[in-house]
Amino acid sequence: MGADSGGGPVRGADLVYLARMADGSLSCDGCELPVSGADRGDPFAVGLACGDGIARAYVGYLRTTLGASWLTQIDLTRPNLSDDGAVQHTVLSAESRVLYGQVRGMAYDAPRKRLYLTRTVNSAEAALSWVDLAGDCRIDKIGEAGGCRTGTTRFGAVPEGIELREIALSTAAVSGAPRRAYLTARIYDPDAARAAGVRIGDHDGLLLVVALSEDLAGRLDSRIVDEIPIGYGASGVRVLPPRAGKRDVVVALAADDGVLWIYDDETGARVAIGR
Repeated sequence: MGADSGGGPVRGADLVYLARMADGSLSCDGCELPVSGADRGDPFAVGLACGDGIARAYVGYLRTTLGASWLTQIDLTRPNLSDDGAVQHTVLSAESRVLYGQVRGMAYDAPRKRLYLTRTVNSAEAALSWVDLAGDCRIDKIGEAGGCRTGTTRFGAVPEGIELREIALSTAAVSGAPRRAYLTARIYDPDAARAAGVRIGDHDGLLLVVALSEDLAGRLDSRIVDEIPIGYGASGVRVLPPRAGKRDVVVALAADDGVLWIYDDETGARVAIGR
């Protein structure tokens, strides 16, 4: 992870491997980092925040106590990860309220030093979470004690039964326009979920095109620009390299249907590539 290193989580061993990738070769000499705790295990999702002095890895978990949203931050600029603050763990919260659900997708907005997170749901409401990483804030402290600012933004126009999966941020520079985020979402039956007390399956999927902006008070606002049906098992989403003067070209996967979608945000055109 970073300019010359890479890695990922191993669920069964509760380890993250910070493997070196210098000169095109992969090496791991003592690169194993234990990240589990009494309240968390099965590290799965990994995100990166790089730019303007920040080089950090973030890890989400599949197994947590009471289903709380745990997040681990690893400072990749630290030569010794045993130093205080090099590795930090936290339960995500917003408005003094603990957040629940597995962290599944992450995307870093370098100009704003903001990390966006998607979570699985245990209710009938979809929300995009975020952590502001400006300054030397710590994710394992509350705001008054030097903690990072956190929050959620909800999509009022989206019906119940939407679970956000992964997120990618726009790479296109469009003068005067809000930055866009592209999110995959799975659709499930909220009535059945309420009756059972847990989310039950899903029956379709969407690619959401979202405009991100801030009001005068600095509060994040998210507005859905388009909802594109992509099929069952909505999962990965990526933005292709930018084109001069053009909006993004986005690739989204409906894994269970075996369909890869290509979406052109400039023209609205979409193409499905099947098995």
